Amino acid sequence: MQSNTLPNRRQVLFATGAATAVTAFTAKAKAFLTPEVAKPMESVRPKICIFAKPIQDLSYEQIADLLAKYPVDGLEATVRTGGQVDPAKVDEQLPRLFETLAKRSREFLILATNINTAKTSETESVLRCASKLGIRYFRMGYYRYKLDRPILPQLETFARDAHALADYCGSLGMTALYQNHAGNNYLGAPIFDLVEILKGIPVAQMAIAMDIRHTTIEATNSWPLLYAVAKPYLGAVFVKDAIVERGKVVDVDLGQGQTAGELFQTIRRDGLPPVLSLHTEQIDHADPKRLDQRIAAIGRDVATLQAWLEK
Repeated sequence: MQSNTLPNRRQVLFATGAATAVTAFTAKAKAFLTPEVAKPMESVRPKICIFAKPIQDLSYEQIADLLAKYPVDGLEATVRTGGQVDPAKVDEQLPRLFETLAKRSREFLILATNINTAKTSETESVLRCASKLGIRYFRMGYYRYKLDRPILPQLETFARDAHALADYCGSLGMTALYQNHAGNNYLGAPIFDLVEILKGIPVAQMAIAMDIRHTTIEATNSWPLLYAVAKPYLGAVFVKDAIVERGKVVDVDLGQGQTAGELFQTIRRDGLPPVLSLHTEQIDHADPKRLDQRIAAIGRDVATLQAWLEK
């Protein structure tokens, strides 16, 4: 028998709320079951520089002329004792190298330094000179553990030094890049410790220069995890390659290693940071007689990097 009783206000509100909840749940379920396809990140070409250590014997003019032959943007120069620029003569030598590169339409992109604290006169003189020239990036010196002492107190000291240096970088509008390096006593070899000291520091003031060679050598199988941990802190990628033969690490031409190329393409899919630095390590840097071989190796590596970027 059909009832003629009308629903009361409470029943109407309950029915309306239930219908709304069902609609919302259905929408969420549909979104979960048929997720939107992620749009690829817009690719922005980073600036490419060549690390100058293999061609350190050349004059400023010769270095600039060589760079002008390659499809690269500039130089990562050594600004440290024995490098292209002597820190004691930075006010004279750094502007001269900067201007020499500019005449060939090339930039001074990164300073490779031994700076890892804000407390030294070298830090102030080098970074202030670079800042005046508009150079944004410098590679830090490494923090190294003393393995015969407790590790965590050392990590706390590194963190204090890093935060003070980052604050100084902020006042100059510069970015300190810390390169992760393979080895048994380097801060940053396992990545997690490096990320720990970077917490709270803006990436614009201090960031990771992820070295694809060191990362994949240090973490043969777990490099995807290390990259995932480092990804929010990336400021640059250092590009080089190596293989392991009979337990020994051997530097090779770019693209001949086991997994460095795979790591590079993983970073590329996620979005490359603003600057890449090509490090050609496979020919002995100390032998002046092998300069031509080093230059030839740089040419091969530049071609491979271009192919990777166009892949």
